Amino acid sequence: MRRFEAGEDFQNMKRIALATVCLATMLLASGCKVVVTGSSTYETCVTDGDCNDAFDRCVSVTNGSATDAQCTSTCDFDSDCPGSGHCVSFDGVNSFCYQTCVTDAICESGWSCNDLSDGSAVCLPGGTAPVGEPTYDACSSTSQCADGNDQCVPITNGSDTGSQCTRECADDLDCPGSGHCVSFDGSNFFCYELCTTNASCESNWGCTDLSDGSAVCLPGDGTPPPPPGIPPYNECPFGANPDQCSEVSQGCFQIAVDGTTAAGVCTSECTSSAQCPVTPSGLQGTCVEYFGSPRICFESCIDDNDCLEGFNCKPIAAGESQRICLPTP
Repeated sequence: MRRFEAGEDFQNMKRIALATVCLATMLLASGCKVVVTGSSTYETCVTDGDCNDAFDRCVSVTNGSATDAQCTSTCDFDSDCPGSGHCVSFDGVNSFCYQTCVTDAICESGWSCNDLSDGSAVCLPGGTAPVGEPTYDACSSTSQCADGNDQCVPITNGSDTGSQCTRECADDLDCPGSGHCVSFDGSNFFCYELCTTNASCESNWGCTDLSDGSAVCLPGDGTPPPPPGIPPYNECPFGANPDQCSEVSQGCFQIAVDGTTAAGVCTSECTSSAQCPVTPSGLQGTCVEYFGSPRICFESCIDDNDCLEGFNCKPIAAGESQRICLPTP
């Protein structure tokens, strides 16, 4: 048996390739057509064997009550998809390539061009968009959310409550469309729709200013939600979780009531009363050192009616006219 050298192998490969090209040219010149059977990517199919691309498989696609199957492949990014494909997950787990579109004309027979919550449009079975509520729309259960990445999340804004289709996030990049990643309890972050006016929000939801300078749609008329945690001037269990007080306060400070009984109050250190939050009764807070405490903000008062429940209005010191709210011993 003759052994080919490396140079001879390369030359033989060139001869085979040239012969293949010549054969194809002869077939075309003679009127013969080279036919590829099966379905191309994004075309309908019944089994994997119908797909002529080795990377494709026949994937079932459901859009509301309409179900069909297409030749497609798994993906992580749009760049993994052939042609003008878009990488989408409708169940939050499996991502596949779908044909992008502008009108129904580019889609397979029985399929239509459907708008998605990320601003794209792809071909899906049936003649309507996916059944369910898009991201940031109101809902009563997760089954109503059209996007497989979403869940129906209850939202409280003061005394107003509601629920919307949304998803967990680490930053704004995780949020579809004009979404903003926010936590209102200090631990759970979800996507909320950015807004400039109430008109862009759901019915009975309002465009609400947040402390970070953004504004998002929340239940209610647009009144900002209270910061999470115990509000300023309220009593707190001293020595417990240091984050229990809202961000308006620095923490839970221990004070001596009447010089004997220790109690905790959510407040902040200060050098002047101008640095203290306004009280719920509308009075400017008072910055004072009280029974050995550092200079901290106290709730100002005229009488007990100005104090929160569990507090009494007392003079800063005997003979003083200035009064502050102190926990009832």
